[in-house]
Amino acid sequence: MRYFLLVLMMICCNLYASDMFPLKPDENPRGAIALTLREEVGLLNARFDIKRIEINETRELAYFCGLLKDTDGQYIKDEDDKYYLFDRILLDSGTEGWVSTVYLDEEFSAPEQAKCHFAGNVDLKSQELRALVKQYGRIAACLPVEKGDPLRTQLLDAVRENYVGDLNRKTTLNNTPVPSFVVTQLCAAQKYAYFCGEPANADADWYSQDSKKLDVVLQKDANNTWWLPVPQFQGISRQSSLAWCNHSTDILPVKTVEEMAKKRQQRCVREGDTVSLRGILAEQKSGAQRYWVVKLEEPLTCVQDADMRTADWNGQVQLLLSDEIIERVKVQYGDDLLNQEIVVTGDVLLALSSDHHTPLVLENIVKLMPVMEGPGW
Repeated sequence: MRYFLLVLMMICCNLYASDMFPLKPDENPRGAIALTLREEVGLLNARFDIKRIEINETRELAYFCGLLKDTDGQYIKDEDDKYYLFDRILLDSGTEGWVSTVYLDEEFSAPEQAKCHFAGNVDLKSQELRALVKQYGRIAACLPVEKGDPLRTQLLDAVRENYVGDLNRKTTLNNTPVPSFVVTQLCAAQKYAYFCGEPANADADWYSQDSKKLDVVLQKDANNTWWLPVPQFQGISRQSSLAWCNHSTDILPVKTVEEMAKKRQQRCVREGDTVSLRGILAEQKSGAQRYWVVKLEEPLTCVQDADMRTADWNGQVQLLLSDEIIERVKVQYGDDLLNQEIVVTGDVLLALSSDHHTPLVLENIVKLMPVMEGPGW
């Protein structure tokens, strides 16, 4: 009985014992963590009066608490004329370095008043820190979304909804199967998410020996719906994929993902981009040639290198379709499709020859149908 109680006490002690360890002044990654926080406020010449810094056994979870001093050893005040206590839980993201995931920072009127959230006499436990990261971490960081998390399904559905496929390989109009993905990386913050992966069973790329990945940023709107912050009307295709992920780590500062989203929104549509457009379908002729044009519901606002000499350069696009495909679409939908609102998906092409009758042309068309039958992609 005594032996049983002794074993039980040992188990309990180990269960609740601290598994975080102080970092000595010359021990890595103490300097790297302090440098990351100094870079955050642009005070590289300052130094920290570190009250507490500890790391877990696997050295990827850390707690930091400290005040900044100038080169003369004086404590530095912030813009509110207060002493700012950096009180953080950080994760090692690998290529992005140490990322602050939980901010417990406070301001104090005097340096001696500064108290860490976790007092020095309190044993730190990684389990407790991870619980705080799980609860608050997505405010400041893009954290991994694991299998089984409902959020993972929401994010992959948003990617799936905007995925068109490999337009260079498609031979059938209006036939895009629902894809599944092999996920290389998937992380989410409160308002932004990042996906890197490829369609399951994807064929080798025609133009590269590398295995290309889809590189996608998502943003959440006021209705908690995830959408694609990309140039106007653009979707996701194999043609816009990359040979590697921009960010190989699973943890990103939220500012990094936010900046990625802003850059993609501000970029003009380029030749080769896949877009989905709505408008009125019309048939026109040039001599013996018959061709279809879509008069756009909403003009394209910015297209790189487009010929803008005509007033309506961005208000209509010619569809590059063979007579055979035009007849096939007419058989499927009837002549009533003409002069009706349709949705069409394809690649943007700048007019190059006399066969192109509008400054902007759409090629590699994979969807063409009435709006009521195919909203979105």
